[in-house]
Amino acid sequence: MKDISLQEKVIGMEKKMWEAFASGNSASFGEIVSADAMMICGGFKEIGAEYARIVENVNISNYELSEFDVKVINPNVVLTNYIVKVDCQDYTLAGTFRVSSLWINEDGNWKVVFNQDSNLVSQ
Repeated sequence: MKDISLQEKVIGMEKKMWEAFASGNSASFGEIVSADAMMICGGFKEIGAEYARIVENVNISNYELSEFDVKVINPNVVLTNYIVKVDCQDYTLAGTFRVSSLWINEDGNWKVVFNQDSNLVSQ
């Protein structure tokens, strides 16, 4: 698979992860994020399984992903970085964030193994 098509595939998976997060679908989120993933979000550190349980309590009214930068480290490891703007009644989830995710392909199954966000206060 060429880098461009792999980059597009991973962006699609990243969008799928956000759709599961925004809709509070913890089952779909858990299929995308490794149970032992390191999730550093909002200043807290959780593993993927813990974060998946949190997802069912999330209620995001709108979000927008932009400015994707994708680095194919090798055919089975991809790093993404992008901006997300989140509208939500929960002020801890609302705002503009720079997000990075590390995706690993194990036996044809892509999973997030690391995710970190940083609030861009001035945005």
